Amino acid sequence: MPIDATTRYCAVYGNPIKHSASPAMQNAGIAALGLNWRYLAFEVHPDDLRSSIEGAKKMNFIGLNLTVPHKLLAVDMVDVLHESDKQWGAVNTIKFEAKDSSGNWLPLREFSDAPREIRSHGFNTDADAITRGCAFDRTGA
Repeated sequence: MPIDATTRYCAVYGNPIKHSASPAMQNAGIAALGLNWRYLAFEVHPDDLRSSIEGAKKMNFIGLNLTVPHKLLAVDMVDVLHESDKQWGAVNTIKFEAKDSSGNWLPLREFSDAPREIRSHGFNTDADAITRGCAFDRTGA
């Protein structure tokens, strides 16, 4: 699908990031789903992480993934922390959300236009995957 004015963006931030296979994997999945989205990789210095998260929020990115060393730093940089972040002390996924006409926070992907009030919601999906994997191993399955 060609990039146009309706194309939505997601990204991974890291330092270094050149080694990341995430864009190839994520863009293959995005294409398979027929979404007009693109997944990008950005090398972000730790000193620039806060402004880079804010920049993605202002540009209506759907969300971000964070890799080393940003996972620990981002805990204090998102507007809302999911319970997983509080428990594990790290953020590896940021979902941008906006309020609908009823005042409910919804994923930014649900909006076709650019809402004015947007927040960053941090998650730790690494910890969930690890704990599920350990539980899976204990069952003998």
